[in-house]
Amino acid sequence: MDSMDNVRERFEVLEQRTEHLQLHTQALEAQTRTVGRRLRRWRLPWTVAAVATLGLALALPPAIQAKRIRFVWRRAPTLCRGLITKI
Repeated sequence: MDSMDNVRERFEVLEQRTEHLQLHTQALEAQTRTVGRRLRRWRLPWTVAAVATLGLALALPPAIQAKRIRFVWRRAPTLCRGLITKI
């Protein structure tokens, strides 16, 4: 009889742990759904912003783009010198 009581006690403890884990799992599933909804909500605005930025970059006249590239290439040695002396 003593061993049956021991088995019943262990079984009850396992049931309690299982209930706790089920509640925890449900809470995590709810959080996952919330995060998924937030990500889906922001997907469209970020896509629109990325397309608009790319469109503006491609809409610049090639001459302006070339001036900017030349400016960066001219400044590159001085920027590197400043970094090397700081190290």
